[in-house]
Amino acid sequence: MKNKLYILSVALLCILGCNNKDKPLYQAMAEIEASWNSEQLKEFAKKPESEAVSSVYFGYVMNFRNEILGNSKDSSLIRYFNEQEIYSLEDISGLVFTSLHRKLNGKPIDMAEQLKPLHKYWKELEDCERRNRVRAAQYYRSYNTGDTIKVRMPIRYNSTAVQFECPDESDWVYDDDKDMLIKGIVVEKKNNDKDSLETMFMLKVLSLNHDNVEVLGKDVKVGNEIEVSLIHDIFESID
Repeated sequence: MKNKLYILSVALLCILGCNNKDKPLYQAMAEIEASWNSEQLKEFAKKPESEAVSSVYFGYVMNFRNEILGNSKDSSLIRYFNEQEIYSLEDISGLVFTSLHRKLNGKPIDMAEQLKPLHKYWKELEDCERRNRVRAAQYYRSYNTGDTIKVRMPIRYNSTAVQFECPDESDWVYDDDKDMLIKGIVVEKKNNDKDSLETMFMLKVLSLNHDNVEVLGKDVKVGNEIEVSLIHDIFESID
């Protein structure tokens, strides 16, 4: 009986709200509705949109991402979003549940509008990674094994030196009193692949301006050898 109701609900949804292109989305929403009881649907629908999706993230959304999208033999839903330049299973899961919330509340799903911030985010990230690769290549060409260099890293929570995903967009102003400054000798250059985001120098530490601060969660002392990222760290020559 439940399967018959599910089939009817998919058909009705598509008659009322979807064209053939949107069928995978409406089918996914119908499957979720069929798996929830009326009280769960009511609780989900009555919350504000972002709160509703967040409230089910660590259960239903993650399960949908891992078990449904990750293991499904039917890839029509993934193709549906891929055709709209959405490739992250995390994004797809969020879009499905956001759409369900809108449907339950009688609101337009407006997928084009939902996609705009995601397209913006991924475009900015791609631009960031491209600039990071260019900067890393410049560092790789500029420094050789045996060179002494400075590495600058921001310190967070007065306890650990961290990295920025996009250093040239961080608006970070160096402050040697507050931030980490490591001086070291380049002992090895790793991975000169121009498309790699894992280009590294192995650095023998000569000095640190903050002895009681971890570097990326690790305790680092003078004389240690550490990997430093040409992608996410700031390098300078020793005057």
